[in-house]
Amino acid sequence: AATVTAMQLLSMGDGVRGLSTAKTTLGREKTRGEKAFILAVELRFRDTGSAQELVSAWTTASDFCMEKEPYLFHYEVSRSDKDPLRYMIYERYRSKADYLGPHKESPAFLA
Repeated sequence: AATVTAMQLLSMGDGVRGLSTAKTTLGREKTRGEKAFILAVELRFRDTGSAQELVSAWTTASDFCMEKEPYLFHYEVSRSDKDPLRYMIYERYRSKADYLGPHKESPAFLA
């Protein structure tokens, strides 16, 4: 079973928008208020073999997307620490149009 949630980020108001001087532990600049499009997909598998198949296929697609899609800001899969059969795919795009157009038409998505 899968649950899909799509959201458009809202601006946080003046003074907190855009790049900040704060950095992540990896040295990347932190951002806020970019009005990005978010897609969150929650998956529940019947067995660990099915989950591993998805993670393997998703990793290949993710590598392609991160390299070839400059409008893709974030693309991750996570496993629940409480339920080993529950996963979340989290995608963050510059806009909904980028997700619906070039991403969904990419070789990785169509595969």
